[in-house]
Amino acid sequence: MKKYIAILAGGILALSSMNAQTGLQSAYFLDGDNMRRSFNPAFAPEKSFFSLPAIGGFAMGLNSNMGVSTFLFPTSDGQLTTFMGPEVTPSDFLSKLNSNNNLNFNTSASLLAFGIWGKKSFFSFDANIKADVTANIPYELFEFMKNPGKSRYYDISDLAVRGDAHLELAFGYRRTIADRVNFGARLKLLAGLADADIRVDKMRVEMTEDQWSVHSNGTLKASCGFLDIKTKGESGSAESSDENDIIDFENIGITDTWTYDKIVSGYGAALDLGADFELIRGLRLSLAICDLGFISWKNSTLAETGEQGWVFDGFEDIAINGDQENSLDEQFNALGEGLEDFYEFHRTSSNGKRNDMLACTMTAGAEYTMPFYDGLSVGVMSSTTFDGPFTRTSNRLYANLRPCNWFSMSVNGALTSFGEGFGFILSLHPKGYNVFIGSDYLMTDFAKAADNGIPYPYGQFRMQLNFGMSFCIGKRHDLRSTQPLIGF
Repeated sequence: MKKYIAILAGGILALSSMNAQTGLQSAYFLDGDNMRRSFNPAFAPEKSFFSLPAIGGFAMGLNSNMGVSTFLFPTSDGQLTTFMGPEVTPSDFLSKLNSNNNLNFNTSASLLAFGIWGKKSFFSFDANIKADVTANIPYELFEFMKNPGKSRYYDISDLAVRGDAHLELAFGYRRTIADRVNFGARLKLLAGLADADIRVDKMRVEMTEDQWSVHSNGTLKASCGFLDIKTKGESGSAESSDENDIIDFENIGITDTWTYDKIVSGYGAALDLGADFELIRGLRLSLAICDLGFISWKNSTLAETGEQGWVFDGFEDIAINGDQENSLDEQFNALGEGLEDFYEFHRTSSNGKRNDMLACTMTAGAEYTMPFYDGLSVGVMSSTTFDGPFTRTSNRLYANLRPCNWFSMSVNGALTSFGEGFGFILSLHPKGYNVFIGSDYLMTDFAKAADNGIPYPYGQFRMQLNFGMSFCIGKRHDLRSTQPLIGF
């Protein structure tokens, strides 16, 4: 847990939101791809299909406006040290940060999926498992950590960390009207496995003599039946009676009993709505809003920061060099211990219930097919996930190529909340099956830790990798309208 908190604060997290769009955005305009309907229930594949566990589809994404080079620096002896190292100046480190430093890691896997075409309707069912971690770390927190003597007062606001995992059963229906307008809806039933949400809306840190006085307005919500979340009083680490109800992050453990109630910690439902139509010959427009719903959590641990505030001795024994005795692992452990002391959450409930609205996503797209070659089109897509401090946007410009009925591809350039990027997808869909592989972001900056070391991404974290396979049955349906609403 110490290392987990340290990595979150350092922004180099490698873990796996409720409601996160884990589909491949690069596939948004690809008719031959079976999974693009996750963005809009009005989309449908060309044929009826089914997919099986393990091969149906897998997605993993890591997106951030931070990276390894933001937090690790070379020393004069050729080693690496964290940003807290004495050889790293405040300006060297702080100049690499943004006012809000974001990170999102998401992963999903298809357990089972199938879709069946009727005459003008398409029915679908999906069973997926999804997990996500999102963090928003304000500039002021890092400024206080690295340069605590610059000011007497520090105001730290909008620190937020959230992680969750859930199972999803989705029932979809799509219908074509007048051969040119498609409407779709999808009902999702959710089973929550785990959820944790830490938010600090406002924190004021003031230097008093040789200590820091901390006053904060923050909350912690955690719903996970298989985690044993102890207070310092329960773990025996409290140094005074005032600390008995403080969450002891260092001693959070796994429960010894595994029952259904321990595994499933919440239930909920959501609705997706979408439309897709051809406005003029060759120009298609689409609009969808997804994840309108809620989830009700049980087994919830609720905690708040103390009204009276607390004192903090500072981040000690963290600014150490990266020699053999003081490895990066030890540096991050020291950083984690410092952050544990910096935040105090007093437990108010250990078995509570709470209802959370889901973060909804709105997506709009426009595609124009070239009049001189119907296998080539260009498109633009904009997607926004509305989620408080975790709100994020993605805008993409596409070039789509379909030279034949069994192969299609798309490339795109992206401008997102995490920065610029490049994405692609290749899709094979001959008779009998559909295979695809693609990425919404490709990392380009790599470095080696040693002469013969394995390359690792050194720049900003931006990567989304998807692949999968499904089996197609029945006749092919032409998804392009032949009778546009306004012809010319």
